[in-house]
Amino acid sequence: MFNYKLLFGLTCLTFTLALIPFSFAEKKPTITVAVVDVAYLMEKIPQRQRAIRELYQRFGGREKQLDAKALAIAESAKAFKATKKNLAKKEIIAQERKLRERERAYNRELEDFRENLELARSEALDKVQTTVFQAIGSVREQESIDIIIQSYVAASKSVDITEKVLVFLNAKAEKIKAIEGNNKALLHQVQ
Repeated sequence: MFNYKLLFGLTCLTFTLALIPFSFAEKKPTITVAVVDVAYLMEKIPQRQRAIRELYQRFGGREKQLDAKALAIAESAKAFKATKKNLAKKEIIAQERKLRERERAYNRELEDFRENLELARSEALDKVQTTVFQAIGSVREQESIDIIIQSYVAASKSVDITEKVLVFLNAKAEKIKAIEGNNKALLHQVQ
């Protein structure tokens, strides 16, 4: 007698064993790639504009003072040239020495100013770049992106996340602005 139950059981077992490799087969991971234009972000973000304003507030007054000194030295040199003919040789030498000393002092001050400004500018740029890279990392995590490429020749809009990062940075700047506004209001209340 033919055992149909045994045949049915063996058939089910065969199909089950045949399906096992498919169910345990590893799926190849998909890698998501995006591009971002960091130079564009560095130009457009409000954090850069704020850094420029802060630099101007910090160094603008000193720059105006140095400009006024340069103008005063130039006027002194012009006045000296106009009156040089009427002065004694000793007086001419003394005036020339005094003018050279003023020019040297001005040049030292100007060089110090430029060094300090360049250092502050570099620090501000580093701070802004760090903010941009942190924002790129945050957007990468939000969008579940595996790789972000900064230097590229061309890319389609579907993989370009530059605008998403810009929106993220603008929102962050607005939050900071609101917090600072609240802090100023509290300071005025305390005073």
